[in-house]
Amino acid sequence: TEQSPLAEPSVSAWMIGDTEADILAGQALSIPTIALTCGIRSQSYLKRFEPTHICSDLLCATSYLLELSRAVGSTELAL
Repeated sequence: TEQSPLAEPSVSAWMIGDTEADILAGQALSIPTIALTCGIRSQSYLKRFEPTHICSDLLCATSYLLELSRAVGSTELAL
């Protein structure tokens, strides 16, 4: 799992998905993205699309968002 800094700004929406289409959709909406490597795409492939964060599965993504929420003291982070 690739780790990014936890000092990111508070946001109310994230795009989480396992394909480049998911990452590109989130980027088109200017929201942070989390790429999941448990689907049909590899980590090295998804990394090319520069997601905000990469996780192995949805549980990892949820844990990351909870940790991020605690780190920034956000009550606005939508899960």
